[in-house]
Amino acid sequence: MHFFLTLVYVIAGGLLVSVVLIWLFLRELWTPGLVKREAESFRAEQNKLRLGEQFLSREILHPFLGYVLNPAADEPTWKACGLERPPVNSFGLVCERDDLPRRSDDTLVIAIFGGSVAQYLAFDHRDAIVAALQSCGALGDKKIDVRCYAIGGFKQPQQLSQLVYFHSLGAEFDVVINLDGFNEVALHPAENAFKGICHTFPRAWASRTATRVDPALVFLFGQLAFVQEKRASLWNLLERFPLTLFPPAYLVLGWIESRWRSRKSRVIKSIRQFKPPIEGNLNAVLRQEKPSYPQLVDLWARSSTLMHELCVARGAHYLQFLQPNQYVPNSKPLSQEEMTGAYDPDHPYRPGVLQGYPLLSAAGKTLRDNGIAFTDLTPLFADSKAPVYSDRCCHFNRRGNEMIAGAIAAEIVQSLHPRSAVSMAGAIPLARGV
Repeated sequence: MHFFLTLVYVIAGGLLVSVVLIWLFLRELWTPGLVKREAESFRAEQNKLRLGEQFLSREILHPFLGYVLNPAADEPTWKACGLERPPVNSFGLVCERDDLPRRSDDTLVIAIFGGSVAQYLAFDHRDAIVAALQSCGALGDKKIDVRCYAIGGFKQPQQLSQLVYFHSLGAEFDVVINLDGFNEVALHPAENAFKGICHTFPRAWASRTATRVDPALVFLFGQLAFVQEKRASLWNLLERFPLTLFPPAYLVLGWIESRWRSRKSRVIKSIRQFKPPIEGNLNAVLRQEKPSYPQLVDLWARSSTLMHELCVARGAHYLQFLQPNQYVPNSKPLSQEEMTGAYDPDHPYRPGVLQGYPLLSAAGKTLRDNGIAFTDLTPLFADSKAPVYSDRCCHFNRRGNEMIAGAIAAEIVQSLHPRSAVSMAGAIPLARGV
């Protein structure tokens, strides 16, 4: 009997010590459901994981625009990227329609250009834009036709090329919105610069145009597959009864799994930073080592100016907006939720924002001085304590998109009917050209 009690005490003590150690070393409060939740999280991560740049699987090359969305990409392809498949038309745009817009007296055609932030706003939250415009009453009974020409990852001069391309096809717009700036200063330094890709080229250009796969890159792919297989084996083992109810098993195997997870992160970083040999680059002649941020911003400003001039020549209103971002210093009091899930001091895009956004704001003021309708949206959330950012990159939740939609709608009304926009503008904290 004494031996039995001693054994019970030892087991109970071991379990208690394991729970304490799990908290101390892994910062996890062990419960019977913890293993199941973390195993499900791992499998969701596995489903999203793609070797190299995952977005390439849902995009195809385009002879004039660099790339567009692939209309043939199926639901599993989008799911693998962690996204629901939207409708993609024959032009490779997120849209339910294949027709080109035409002007008419009873409809206001609004085309929105930019990257993924503009894409989500123009398609997923276009109702917010329509509601904001209708609320002002300045448009009467006109229908509002919001068209999405934005594609995730687009940066100038892609928007300029796209505007020219669709005008050449016969598209007609009343208002052209360009919501950008972030991609122009964040993507190239983080993704293309170290690979020797010209700063004017689309993102991931080396991967999109690779004529062969380097053996060293294949080796990295193999390492990643090996690491993920080891992690999967550990989670399968931990889910087996009775290990799933045994804290010491989670302590030991969970610690081992965390080491494999760290190795996975290192391998993925090596894949993303892999620099292909120069002879494999189709743009070797245009190579430019480390273009400066002023060069990136000059490209953005010139492209915006040309878009404005084309719109004026075609009788359309052009409005340029600098998109907000959480890494712009003092632009928003970030909530605890945002600090946890939408802010990373080591994010690869953060240096581009810190160094590029002051230049974008200054260049935007010059654009406005030259007659271009530029609006700096970076102070839009200055007084908003509620969460508006949805990830660590640059995207927004419903509230954030509605605030952006309201600010854009106010500027549209200001452009079309200056006197009618007074009541809207007073409620929207934004800076024009500063």
